[in-house]
Amino acid sequence: GESRGSQLHSQAIKRLRTKLGKL
Repeated sequence: GESRGSQLHSQAIKRLRTKLGKL
């Protein structure tokens, strides 16, 4: 289950970085 959690966490970080980049 760690693999899935890691992927979801990385996706969330990418989304946050994208939002910050737009700002």
